[in-house]
Amino acid sequence: ISRQDLAALLDKSILANMSNVEGKSSWQIRKAAIEAVSTASEKSGFFLQGNKFALEVAKELRTRLAKDTQANLKPLAVEALGRLLASVPVDQGCKILRVVAQGWIGGLAENKKSMRDATIASMQMAVTRQASGAGIGANAAAAADPSYLGCFISCVAESLVNPVGRIELLDWCVTHTGSIKSTQDCSDLAPALVLALQDKIASVRAVAEQVLVGLGGRGLITATVFDRATRDLPPAAMRSLRQTIDRIFDAINGEMGVVSAS
Repeated sequence: ISRQDLAALLDKSILANMSNVEGKSSWQIRKAAIEAVSTASEKSGFFLQGNKFALEVAKELRTRLAKDTQANLKPLAVEALGRLLASVPVDQGCKILRVVAQGWIGGLAENKKSMRDATIASMQMAVTRQASGAGIGANAAAAADPSYLGCFISCVAESLVNPVGRIELLDWCVTHTGSIKSTQDCSDLAPALVLALQDKIASVRAVAEQVLVGLGGRGLITATVFDRATRDLPPAAMRSLRQTIDRIFDAINGEMGVVSAS
């Protein structure tokens, strides 16, 4: 069975319609175009070519979710993006992700929780390759694609600096820690996760620790990297986090022990 060309399933004016801002009713044209992309993914059986046209559509969806003046179109755009990335081959999807991931994950910086939830759901669609957007949980984590996860790492590190959306992103990360490639360098995440350890909300701090323990236990963050991320903490923060830091170092050293034993 051959993958379908997204262009063959959409009107030729789809890109122009998605960017149409002329007139009071232009948002309706944009809405119809965005929804058409989601429908096309579904019609293809979520089996699309990851060609240049798919990339152009993904880039326009990224623009809609980041800049559209009609707030209710943003969740539609981020959902369509998730469906599209769940439909294309992984190798081609990674090329698309490298272009749109930063703008995509930017949806977590929105103050509206509905938008943050829609962003996480769409990311879940992509990494689990399930267009239904399977819920965050162990089963979904087992199905996560390591290559797609790797494409999000640097963007996750940047996004965690912002307290808005931090808990949603950490919950997503802790679910997928076990699916990240063993060769993936997650060093960029260490400073952002250490910052999250200092969040004023206890549940955020707890999940940040879980992520660090998970990454450290798999050797994805080394003792040297974690030490560098924590050594310049203010004395008061260091005292407050001492036990947490020790537990994370224990996880890292445990992984190092396994490696050295083998």
